[in-house]
Amino acid sequence: MLQLFASSQEFYAAVSEDNRLKVWEVSSGALQHDLKERDHLSYKYTAIAWTQTSPLLKGGAKRAKTAGLGLIALGTSTGAIVVWDLQKGEVVRTLSSEQDKDAHGAAVNDVAFNAQGNLLYSCSSEKNVLEWNLKQSSVSRRFRSGSDGAQRIAVSANDEVLAVGGTSIRTFDLSSGKKARKLVAGLSSNVSQLFFSNSARFLFSSTVGGRFVNLYDLDETESDEPAVNFSMPSAAASLFARTEVAKKKKATDVLLSAVSTTGSLFLWTQKHKSGATSTKPVAPDAKSVVAEGTSAGILTAQESVETKNELIVVRGSIVKPVFERVTILDAQNQLKEELEFTTISENLLLADSERDQKKKQRVAADAAEKEQAHVPTLAQRSGLAKGLDVVDASASGFDDLQQAPEDGDDNDLTLAERVEALRERVESDLAAELVRVDTSDVNAAASSDKPDASSLSSVLEQALQSKDNAMLEYCLRTRDAKVIGNTIKRVASVKVLELLEILVLKFEKSPGRCARLCPWIRSILLHHTAYLMTQPDLVQNLSALYQILENRLKVHDQLQKLAGRLSLVIGQIHEAASAGVTDSEDNAAAAASGDAPRASIVYREGEEDDEAEEDDDEEDAEEEDDDDEEEQDDDDDEDDE
Repeated sequence: MLQLFASSQEFYAAVSEDNRLKVWEVSSGALQHDLKERDHLSYKYTAIAWTQTSPLLKGGAKRAKTAGLGLIALGTSTGAIVVWDLQKGEVVRTLSSEQDKDAHGAAVNDVAFNAQGNLLYSCSSEKNVLEWNLKQSSVSRRFRSGSDGAQRIAVSANDEVLAVGGTSIRTFDLSSGKKARKLVAGLSSNVSQLFFSNSARFLFSSTVGGRFVNLYDLDETESDEPAVNFSMPSAAASLFARTEVAKKKKATDVLLSAVSTTGSLFLWTQKHKSGATSTKPVAPDAKSVVAEGTSAGILTAQESVETKNELIVVRGSIVKPVFERVTILDAQNQLKEELEFTTISENLLLADSERDQKKKQRVAADAAEKEQAHVPTLAQRSGLAKGLDVVDASASGFDDLQQAPEDGDDNDLTLAERVEALRERVESDLAAELVRVDTSDVNAAASSDKPDASSLSSVLEQALQSKDNAMLEYCLRTRDAKVIGNTIKRVASVKVLELLEILVLKFEKSPGRCARLCPWIRSILLHHTAYLMTQPDLVQNLSALYQILENRLKVHDQLQKLAGRLSLVIGQIHEAASAGVTDSEDNAAAAASGDAPRASIVYREGEEDDEAEEDDDEEDAEEEDDDDEEEQDDDDDEDDE
């Protein structure tokens, strides 16, 4: 978020999501300027800087209320730098390749004015940091920042030192233009915040995604390590620091405030001695306390230039920021451990009284509209008259009148009375039909007023605006591809990149949610391709998604091989099981039909001896029979003799 205070802290400026520059008065909270260029939607503002002392401000009449606004420089995604004169409300300089061939060819990452306001420094992903002369609209000097370019720059209050932050921090002596030092220790990634204290001695920095703020003492040339390392629960979104050297002490009092990306404020107080280094991170001494879920977070904070030990805090949203002053000391002049703020909502733009009054007026208008009677038009009446069968109604009316009992002369009806009775009956039928038509019209209108449930775009945008994770998860639980497509189509383009980063972060934390999150990511890439291609940092924003897909593709071949082996093993198991079942079924079927195979020889243990004895007995019997026959033959021979 591009935002900052003026050096006088009388005004606050921020860039809205639709690329408008807005300036508020801090004391009253009133909007002073809402500035935009003609083609403000064709590119994106990427950096902001403010000066209230510049030679360009001397010309022109000065109004009482806007005389101290000064100049605001805005870097763009096209590489150009736009300089606004807030007093005139117009662009007075456009620093681009048309004015100087050495201008940036890539998106501007950061801009910074010097103390006098006559020079402007800018950096990009290119190799050089440029020094612009505002009067001549030309590049006066270039500083080598490395092959990867620079992300942040800072100029000391005395215009002596220029700090350039990227993957490392380089300091340059502005008087000679030569590089003084290169600091690498304490940096885990690209520098996200770079800030000089009120002197050129102390430099504060934080990194992208890092939960630490480093303090470098530039007077200590022997070591490049951070002198103090301040820890915080989440990454820093903005920094502010004040340093004071005690008169009779060698220590320096350091007051550091940092606003995290989650909207919390943290404070540190530290006494730093020259040459001393801290090996242990310093925890915050104070933090902000707001009711979670019911109060808006903090956008940025600075120490008041008028009152010492008092902070000016910006809360709420860019649509309607709320400015609040809070003291950091208690009654005993001790630092408060918890800084309390009033309860406000970041989603409400009207005060409670105004909101209640609007609601009452809306309810009264709805009630009055419901009470209005429906008057049928002439076309409706003619259509109903044509649709009614008047002939049948008149015939039935005459039949009823003719079937009436005739008790006497008094019951006889004249022709005029019969016609009157028929007219009343037809009118009653017509009135009943009109009531039926009115009821059907009301039901049809009620059905048409039902909200369209085929899209969750409004709920999703509200969740992104309020950073409501529960509401966002409610939307992400949807699995209907049609609803997901309609929702992503209707989401504003400026919200798409933020939504994509959140989805990728959730994907990294829970890879098991791939099946639910992939349809949302696919719809974003499908329906908002044109917008995403215009973003200068698209490669950096999509790097996490690319790494996830790359890691999954690396193991895809291995998983395919494993799946093939498992399929082969499981197939063999199923085949063996089915073969066993088939054999058992064949045997059972054969046994049932009586064709079961029989053994030709069956051996039973213990039956062999019995068979041998039977064979011996049979042989003995045969031998006895033979002996008897021989004896009988001998007797016969003797008798013959």
